[in-house]
Amino acid sequence: MRGEPQVPAGRRQGAEQAQQVARPRALSEPVVPARSRLPQPARTRNDRCAFVLAAHGWPGAAVRRHGAVHIMDLGISGRVAVVTGGDSGMGYASAELLLREGVKIVLSDVKEDAVQAAAGKLASLGEVRACAADLGTDAGAKTLRAFADAAFDQKPSILVHGAGITGATGDFLEIDDDGWLETLQVNLMSAVRATRAFIPGMRAQKWGRIVLFTSEDAVQPYVEELPYCASKAGLMNFAKGLSKAYGADGVLVNSVAPAFVATPMTDAMMEKRAEELGVSFDEAIGSFLDEKRPGIVQRRRGKAEEVAAAVAFLCSEQASFITGENLRVDGGAVLTMAA
Repeated sequence: MRGEPQVPAGRRQGAEQAQQVARPRALSEPVVPARSRLPQPARTRNDRCAFVLAAHGWPGAAVRRHGAVHIMDLGISGRVAVVTGGDSGMGYASAELLLREGVKIVLSDVKEDAVQAAAGKLASLGEVRACAADLGTDAGAKTLRAFADAAFDQKPSILVHGAGITGATGDFLEIDDDGWLETLQVNLMSAVRATRAFIPGMRAQKWGRIVLFTSEDAVQPYVEELPYCASKAGLMNFAKGLSKAYGADGVLVNSVAPAFVATPMTDAMMEKRAEELGVSFDEAIGSFLDEKRPGIVQRRRGKAEEVAAAVAFLCSEQASFITGENLRVDGGAVLTMAA
């Protein structure tokens, strides 16, 4: 029969093996030694990406082995981080992830019992100390700095500032000065006080990471919460300015901008909405997404751990050429190309 030449079975098998050896390997496919080709635990997308980055020479992308899973080493194990607003939500999730990376944590929030309870839950993951401090005052910031400086055998070189409130809401003409000033004191001035307290120690170490929590509202304001929007816009501008002032000293300053993340703050918002509309909590979330956040393409609230992942990266050695950035973790909430 005419057509392809007939090849003896042995030679054909050898050719097939040669083709398999020569076949280009996809970037997402890790090289696995033959003796290791046994059933392995499923790898997450992040695990695969971390393995590939290291395998293809990404600068500094060291890889740790945890069984069969490969995880990027953020290069911050042993450092000390101060996490404010840390008793719940995104601050708590950020502290948890940093602890898993070997970072020592000073966890801070306003209420003593709440922050101690949060630290207790995190204690099994690593070294954590709790400090109740009100950053709405300069005295509170000084209390936190003194505690953090003495908590471990080295001073903090990482600050994650998650302290914040929704503040005064409603018709602009109905919000008085006290409502504005309280919102600005907590959301903006607490960041001024916290950074002023810890930047000198970072400069002395010639290494520092600061991550401030802004919001989608910083670039996409909503008329019913203008004090909050203005405070977060100011915070974003403040982070950019600090990045220029202290980048040459090795202190990198960035911000993350979440949108509608499942936290006690948005829980309270949705409970209030459910009561006002006479609907269930889940129905309140659904209608809020439809009416107020049409840009969130996944049609859900974000998760605190999704924001924490961005925070941990910005705190890491891997983010050594990123400063002055406002990283949006908003599910597409912002509808423009704004920063």
